[in-house]
Amino acid sequence: MSDISGKTAIWRARWLWEILALVIGMAASIYAFYPGCQSGDPGFSWIEATSNHSTHYNNWHPPMIAFSWWFLNQLPFEFHPPYANLFLAMNLLYWCGLILAIRPWFDKKILWLVFFASAGFFPPAFAILSQNIKDSLMCAGLLGAYGGLLTAARTRSKTAFIFGVFCLFLALGYRHNAVFAVFPLALWAGFIACRNMPRWKKISAGIMIFATLLGAIWGTNTLLTSQSSYPIQMIYAYDLVGISAKTWHMYLPNLYNDYDKPSTLKNFWTAKKSDIRETPLKLENIEQLRTESVNSIYFYGPGKGLRFLDNAQDVHDLQQAWLNAIIQEPMAYITLRGTLFLQLIGLDGLYSWPYFCMEKQSEQLAPAGYHMPLLYMYIKDSWLLRGAPYMAIITILLIIARWKRSLFSEHLVALGSSAMLYALSYIVVNASPEFRYLYWLIPVTVIMALEMGFTALTRRK
Repeated sequence: MSDISGKTAIWRARWLWEILALVIGMAASIYAFYPGCQSGDPGFSWIEATSNHSTHYNNWHPPMIAFSWWFLNQLPFEFHPPYANLFLAMNLLYWCGLILAIRPWFDKKILWLVFFASAGFFPPAFAILSQNIKDSLMCAGLLGAYGGLLTAARTRSKTAFIFGVFCLFLALGYRHNAVFAVFPLALWAGFIACRNMPRWKKISAGIMIFATLLGAIWGTNTLLTSQSSYPIQMIYAYDLVGISAKTWHMYLPNLYNDYDKPSTLKNFWTAKKSDIRETPLKLENIEQLRTESVNSIYFYGPGKGLRFLDNAQDVHDLQQAWLNAIIQEPMAYITLRGTLFLQLIGLDGLYSWPYFCMEKQSEQLAPAGYHMPLLYMYIKDSWLLRGAPYMAIITILLIIARWKRSLFSEHLVALGSSAMLYALSYIVVNASPEFRYLYWLIPVTVIMALEMGFTALTRRK
């Protein structure tokens, strides 16, 4: 009986400490960032959630974001401003995931506290929680998945396993290319589910979990989408504009000559300078559209923008033109993609604002007096806010983890692989060098470095 009482006391103490940590994390997020930076991307999803009562949305941005807002708006209480509910839900999921991730260190209270403070309040990682954009939402989902699956691996808890897999589903729903970050964690989930089985069965189970998640998110997105806006077109258009400008040969298809064709996309943007009565398919115009971001092709800057395609045949023709350009000009494509990736990870000197409200703050346009803490303005040009150092550190840690497999568990390999596969996917799927695409690298780097360091330290003692 005394053993049972002792275990109950330990269990209660752990829960009290974890609840206290959760309260501290949420309080810090609210104090520093409430109600969250409502930039253009989440603003679009918020408008869809509040103006459309049929839960059918546009899929230029993941429809799961608009649906999440719709769902939270059904709760019997309201925050001020109303859109803050998703900010709070995202922060809650993120902090819960982090607390579950550090649970193995609870018996070593000092290390547990250091882990919580360092991973939770490392400035670049903490600022992820300032804006409920798809990148931050994906990070919260992935961290929740990692924490849940790690708990399931240690305790065989079915509840924790289901929670972890559900968070993987959320991550897939919050960003179109989250599939690259989810795959290693889904594979690890198969190892957890089949822990005492042969390796091939573990891998098979992981692939089945991954395939099930893909099917579930495909079905969900199909149900939530009223009409596809074919977001893949931005990658095709970006590459074709870049290749055409580099080779001074027009590879964009003639369908863009039909610039007066009315769009069937509801509540959607209009391409820049669409009132100009001339074709955008002039090399002089394409040269103006070619900048570091796809935004210049559709929204901002000089040149007549390309119209948004709204039917499958046009997108298919665009895809064929894209494939033809790559086949005819492979070096131009490789150069274009390589340059953009170097810009993304910060190795070519191009600067992009890491957090949206910092840009607004610099222009004194922050909504309702919102300001990021001044610390972020001081470090905005530092290597802390570039992707290359995080990629390098994770690569080194993965090599060490594989080299010392007897010391470091497979969950670290799954976590690091999730971050690296996701980052490397931007060699192909990227259309703008924005640091926010690499947010997931930051908490992964800190968690891996701390856990591997603590493991080596405690094993040595």
